[in-house]
Amino acid sequence: MRFQVTPMVKNLLIANGAIFVLNILFPIVNDLFALRSFESPHFFPTQFLTCMFIHYGFMHLFGNMLSLFMFGTVLENHWGAKRFLIFYLACGLGASLIYSGVHNYEINNLKNIYTSYSVEPTYDGLKAFERQYGRDLFSPEAEELSDANPNAPQLEGVKGIMQEAIGTVINGGMGGASGAVFGILIAFAVLFPNTELMMLFIPFPVKAKYFVVVYAFLELSMGVVKVPGDTVAHFGHIGGALVGFILVKYWQKRRNTFY
Repeated sequence: MRFQVTPMVKNLLIANGAIFVLNILFPIVNDLFALRSFESPHFFPTQFLTCMFIHYGFMHLFGNMLSLFMFGTVLENHWGAKRFLIFYLACGLGASLIYSGVHNYEINNLKNIYTSYSVEPTYDGLKAFERQYGRDLFSPEAEELSDANPNAPQLEGVKGIMQEAIGTVINGGMGGASGAVFGILIAFAVLFPNTELMMLFIPFPVKAKYFVVVYAFLELSMGVVKVPGDTVAHFGHIGGALVGFILVKYWQKRRNTFY
């Protein structure tokens, strides 16, 4: 496989790199570009697209751009620059929309658990809130207090922690090209299913179709089973993959349509 950067992939690499640098120099870029909940005062509809171009940390950027370079160049050579750009943006937008839907659903769950706990403070309620939030929040003393004395004044502090956690989730930003890149991986596997890939930590070649199926299964599993401390937007990846699969299959059926 020949890796020579194509024009649109080159432009996307430059755009992502430039915005990464700008975000370091001017933190307001994150406020404007990262995708937030509808309830956040920092939410703008443009964030459904702009979040694709902002990354958190060099390795986050490097991993996405390496995949864009390796697989995107093949797709751009196959489709042409305009169709490739349409595909890339559509996958990124699909990732943002599906992530946003799941994210707001999770926020509503947090609020419902908080409301139930406010009415009847219990140990089970605390643990349910922690599971939904995705990390440990409360001390053993707070856990014991809930069942032992539901009217204790100290419980106001526990409720305050819950409220702060809900606010953090509402105002937290999501960014990265991973959804669009996952769409690219899906398209590559559909169009070139038997291409053998050499993956890091796997000492033998793996066909693209098998690699993508396993990868998608892992993403879905990690999205459903919330691992404490995991900040990856797994459902955003799944959203990009789903849009990518639908779009590439649609284009395969309309072979006479070019962009």
